[in-house]
Amino acid sequence: MNDFYQTPRDISRRKLVGLVGVLAVAGVSTARSAGLATPQGKVVLSVSGSIKQTNKDGVAELDMDMLEAIGAASFITGTPWYNTPVTFSGVPMAKLLDALGATGTTVTVYALNDYKTDIPMEDFRKFPAILATKRDGAYMPVRDKGPLFIVYPYDSDPALKHQVYYSRSAWQVARMVVSYTNSHSLVPMCPVPQSDCHDAPWLIGKFVPGVAAVVDNVVVGLEDAV
Repeated sequence: MNDFYQTPRDISRRKLVGLVGVLAVAGVSTARSAGLATPQGKVVLSVSGSIKQTNKDGVAELDMDMLEAIGAASFITGTPWYNTPVTFSGVPMAKLLDALGATGTTVTVYALNDYKTDIPMEDFRKFPAILATKRDGAYMPVRDKGPLFIVYPYDSDPALKHQVYYSRSAWQVARMVVSYTNSHSLVPMCPVPQSDCHDAPWLIGKFVPGVAAVVDNVVVGLEDAV
């Protein structure tokens, strides 16, 4: 797992400031009893649900300094969204969840653009996914999938080059909820490409994973509307 991480050698002054804010969730026993500090900057991520470390009404609110101080990693990978491989840098999702004392089976991610996806927590033990804050060394604005983007090292494993993992790669991440969820409900939400409606006859009468699945002009039930 760690083979895909390129950990920076130096910690900037900004990260040192953030480190003070997250000592309680970074495994420092003397600060653990104090709980999670209050963010001094703009809150970029809120985490709730089955977590032990919070700082506001059962919610963990993190600014960018606090988030980046939890840990840093980067990798280069190709993606479906950019024409050439790019370098993503950010916080390992496993470290983030550990720092907050998360227990559960599922992380439900909500984006600024109202996108929602359920990610099995085991993903973050199996793959070195990160909550990216930078692309090619620069912070990502909202208009370019920022400020936070869950990404996997897609080039590291053929299994990751699949719509299942692309659909879990939420950008413009704003909020997460950790919970215990039946694994059978974690169906990737990916719309079926619309063509002449006759290119997949074997799907007729089947439940198709998708936000809006239509086969031969018949809506296959229980999907959310786009």
